Order: sequence, then C-alpha cells, then structure tokens
Amino acid sequence: MQGRRATLTPKVAWLCVLSLCYYAAVTIGDTVAQSVFVSRMGVAALPNIFLLKAGIDVLSGLFYLPLTKGRSPRRVWRVLLTFYALVVAAGWWASASDGSDVGAYILYAGHEVAWTLAVIHWGIFLLDVFTPSDSRKLFPVLFGVGRLGALLGGLIVGSLALPVGASNLLGIAIAMAVVSIFASSRLGSQSALPEPRAGEDSGRREAFASPLIRFIALSTATMVILRYGLRMISLHEIRTAFDQNKDQVAAFLGFFSVVGNALAFVLGLYVVPRLLARLGVGVANLAYASSTVFAFLLTWLFPGLATASAARFVEMPLKHSLKTPLSVLFYGAENARVRIAARSLIFGVAIPIATVTTGLCFRELRGHLGLISILGVGISLLYLGICAGQNRSYRLRLAHLLSQELQNATVDGPCAEAWSRKLAGIAPNLNSEALRLSSQAFAANDKALRSLSLVMLSEQLPHHLARAMERATLQPDDG
Repeated sequence: MQGRRATLTPKVAWLCVLSLCYYAAVTIGDTVAQSVFVSRMGVAALPNIFLLKAGIDVLSGLFYLPLTKGRSPRRVWRVLLTFYALVVAAGWWASASDGSDVGAYILYAGHEVAWTLAVIHWGIFLLDVFTPSDSRKLFPVLFGVGRLGALLGGLIVGSLALPVGASNLLGIAIAMAVVSIFASSRLGSQSALPEPRAGEDSGRREAFASPLIRFIALSTATMVILRYGLRMISLHEIRTAFDQNKDQVAAFLGFFSVVGNALAFVLGLYVVPRLLARLGVGVANLAYASSTVFAFLLTWLFPGLATASAARFVEMPLKHSLKTPLSVLFYGAENARVRIAARSLIFGVAIPIATVTTGLCFRELRGHLGLISILGVGISLLYLGICAGQNRSYRLRLAHLLSQELQNATVDGPCAEAWSRKLAGIAPNLNSEALRLSSQAFAANDKALRSLSLVMLSEQLPHHLARAMERATLQPDDG
C-alpha cells in the first residue's frame, strides 16, 4: 500500500498542476471571448455563433475519432492543448482591431471549437490515468483543483481587464495552456486505448446499440439547449446593467467567476463527494437537472442582474463542479472502445444538432427573452425526466459491463458461493442478478472487477449497506 501511494502521489501532483492551468486558461479565454463578442455584436448575434459552432463541431467530432487511433490519451491531450493555444493566439490577433466584427466572430467561435475538443477528451484522459477505484476517490480532488484554476482565471480577468485591456489577457491563457501541456508530459507513458477489432465502425455500432449512450446523447442535447438559453438571458441582463461597456462587462464576469468558482470549489471538494457517496450518481444527476428548472423560473419571474448571476452560476460553475464529474462517471459504465466512439458521436452529432436547433429558434426569439425563460422552464422539466431514464439505464449498463468483464475472468466457484452467502447476509433484499455478479467479481480476486461491482452496488443499495459491502471486501475471505 505504501509503495502504491508513493507511485500515485507524483501522478496526482502533476495532474493537479495540469487541471489548475487548463481550467485557468479556458476560463480566461472564455470570459474574454464572450465579453468581446457580446460588447461588439450584442446578444442578438449569439444565435449566429450557435449555428456556426454547430457546423464546426461536426467536423471536430469527425476529426477526434481518427486522432485517437493508435495514440495514447496523454499524447492526444497534448495535441489538443497545442491546438487550443494556436486558436486562441489567432483569435487574439484577429480581434486586435476594435472595429473588426469578423475578429470577434473568429475569437468566440474559434475558442468554442478548440475548447469543445478538449472537453471531449478530458474525460477519456482521466479515465485512462486511474483505475476505477482510484477514480472515484481522486476525481473530486482533480475537479476541485480545476475550480481553483477557474477561480484564478476569473481573478486575473476581473483584476486586469480594465488596466490592461481584456483582449491582452489572452496571452496569459496561452501561457497557462503551455504549462498544462508540460505537466501532461510528466505523467509517464500511458498505454494506448484498445483498438476496435473491426475498425472504428465497431465502436460506433456498439455506442449506437447502448441504451445508456442514447440517453446520454438525449440528455446532453437537452442540456445544451438549456445552457445556451441561460447564457443568452444572463448575458443580456449583464450587458444591460453595464451599459454595453466591454471592459466593465469583462470585469464583472471575471469577479463573478471568482465568487462562483470559490463556491464551486467548496461543492467539488466537500459536497459533491458526500452526495455521490451517500445518495449515488443518479440523485446527483437529478439535483443538477432540478437547478436548471429553478434558474429559468427565477429569470422569468424576477429578471435582473441578481437572477442573471444565478443563471450563470447554474450554466458554468455548478455545471463544472457537479455535472461534469457525473458525465465522466456515466461513461465509466461502458468499455474503453465505446467511450471513445460515444464521445465522438455525442460531441460531433448530438451537440451540433442541439446547437443548430437552439440557434434557429433563438434567432426568432431573440427579442423575447421572457418567452425564452418560460420555454426554458418546460424544457428543463423534460430534462429532469430524461435524467431519470438515464439513471435507470446507467444501473443496467453497470451490470452489463460487469457481466462482460467476468467472461474473461477466472472465478473460483466455491469462493463465489461463500461470497454470495456473505453478501446476502449484509443486504437480504439485493436482487439475484446483482448478488450473482458481485459474488463472482469478489471471488475473481481482481481489483478492477471488485471496484466495478462496488460502483454497481452503490447505485442499488442504501449508503450504509453499500459501505458494509465495501468493508466486507477488505476483510479476508472466510469461504
């Protein structure tokens, strides 16, 4: 145990540096890009950005899957961050002239595309770095450090946007991305993800066939519509409050990012881990969906800077501290090949379709922000129902994945029977299929199988029984 901890500590340290700098970079880039664009073009131009980004996202999704073929996730991550730095530099140059509307489009759309590619791969990268058991323990730390990075980025923008100029802060974003690239190179070699036996189409077919991936695609598309609605409403109110002054808008967004991410840091380190441990992934998923309902209700009933700030908190800091870790965990119910194909399909197909739909609809409704809030309430209620279906599918896919993995494992029959009696004594109401799979997983004496089994049990049992199951696996088998 001491040797494993010593091996893991440097990896965690470098990943913390990577996460801190990555989130600081994208926070600075996103805040500056939004403030420059909305101050020059106005919120009415945002639907055009949605449509433009959707088209480029399709190409990005198609580009991502071949990029991963034969390359380790660590190497892919370095390529994507290098691309991000180059895109931000191009947008910085293009938007240097205050009179260039084209430059504002290039900066905003370019940053969104480069960031999207990084987001696609971030979850795959993290799932590859750690074992399943380590992931559940360390993800909250890494995402919490990411919130610190976002807080740092917001503080930089909030403090320097007025004296230095918002656009010039993009140089800091580029520098942070370079440091993140260096940190990823210090993690040591990682094995490449398994290549599909029948080529890339094999993973795609499996992803299409998975009910969980279909639910993830549907919930993600719905969330895109809701988040763009919250963004449009909140930016309009913030822009109005500061009389369309881009530096004042950037300063407010920067300081808001500091406060929002400080709260998100506390959520990520102290609240979300306890929520996951005690109530499970499904309840946490429903909690975020419920927050979108309340955000739209507030902006509809009480429009203004305060409710706009609440909506922006749901759209950005809360999403990253609560929903983003959940998204990674949901993909953990599929094998590595399906994860890659699913990320490509969802980000290259589902999200662009949702983005185009949002852009076309919001072009017609851009003068009726109150109506967008009303529609947002209805869509967020639909989103809540979709998340409930996603939770059910997640539990089923965990059992399915465990069953698949057990086919290649060596299971001691008498030991499995002993485990079955032991686990039935702890949780008499556990369904027979979960009991059978868990007993075989524990009897196989494989750490990864035990970890996957405990994740499955944690979604089916009350917290105290799931903890009792975990303690039982740490004790010598008496069978």
